[in-house]
Amino acid sequence: MTAIQVGKSIARDTARAFQEATAQISMNSKLLLFFASTIYDYEQLVSLFCAKFPQAKVVGVTTVGEINQDGIEENSLAVSAFTSADVKVEAVFMENIHKFPIFQRNELIQAAQSIGMNMQSRTPEKEGFAIVLPNGLINAEERMLSIVNSLFTSEGFPVFGGTAGDDAKFIATKTSLNERISTTSGIVIFVKLQADFKIYKESIFEPFSDDVLIATNVDVEGRKVYTFNGKPAAAEYARVVNMTVAQLEKNFMSHPLGFVGKHLSVGSPMCVNADQSISFYCQVARNAEMKVLKPMDVLQTMDQTVAKVKQDFQQLDGVFAINCILRKIQFQQTNLLAKVNERFQQLHNVFGFCSYGEQLQNEQINQTLILLAIGKKNGATS
Repeated sequence: MTAIQVGKSIARDTARAFQEATAQISMNSKLLLFFASTIYDYEQLVSLFCAKFPQAKVVGVTTVGEINQDGIEENSLAVSAFTSADVKVEAVFMENIHKFPIFQRNELIQAAQSIGMNMQSRTPEKEGFAIVLPNGLINAEERMLSIVNSLFTSEGFPVFGGTAGDDAKFIATKTSLNERISTTSGIVIFVKLQADFKIYKESIFEPFSDDVLIATNVDVEGRKVYTFNGKPAAAEYARVVNMTVAQLEKNFMSHPLGFVGKHLSVGSPMCVNADQSISFYCQVARNAEMKVLKPMDVLQTMDQTVAKVKQDFQQLDGVFAINCILRKIQFQQTNLLAKVNERFQQLHNVFGFCSYGEQLQNEQINQTLILLAIGKKNGATS
């Protein structure tokens, strides 16, 4: 069993919110995670957490919504702590991840090895997992992921994370490790524990049609697609979804694009540019195959996800949830948030935040819910 404690506060005052959210958190925590709205003084929060929990790795992010046992909330503080003696944790503060994160590769390897991870293991999925928490608005998630996914000799080491937000202000996001704070950093947390864990990805979209959009001219680093199937990107996208280019942008949320592969991953378009190119919230590789998507039944899909987690685990110690900002907006606009939160409430010790992007293995994805469930599994699960 891995002891995971959670706390929250909706108090507007920073000090009071800290006191309420940490009232039941053990002083012997190994790893303490906090997810904070920008209504709070972030620097004050960091000081308060580090002073009260000097023995813990204290990691924080600003958000665009916080997740706690009541579900998704706004203007709140959510806290979780790993307190078990059998949990081993090490973390690395990667500054300027939009520049040269490769320079910290050796530091990451040393951190993983320091808690007993074998970088040459042929079964890296048994070594533990990494939580990645990049800052947003600097288009650096893929660079950070490429380094973390290169650490092990064999593929398959579990990587799970989300991009920090700033309550949809789109000015600056913050991440922190202990007393270090930055708007251009990313935090990598290596966790090795005796409990079972499993990662889940929930998409509430399915293909709109069989049409395939091939990204024939792209700026990968700039996250921009100029042409699909050799034609102006916006015009070809609009053709498939039976809209005009002028209508396209306001329908991005309900008709994003999905990368065609073993599992459909959502890549959300951000805007149509003057030259009919399309900017995305994630990188799109040259010749990537994509399909226009359409919404599925949100509540039915979440019911299936919750049922799957409960089926897989005979005991849940905690569930780390990262939910995309665009999903949250969709839930709000369709008046589904209260019912969505009823689903979150069925997961024991759920904690996390709403993000500007989700990271899973080597992918930066969008409009997705990812869950990291920890506990005791019901025998062998798929």
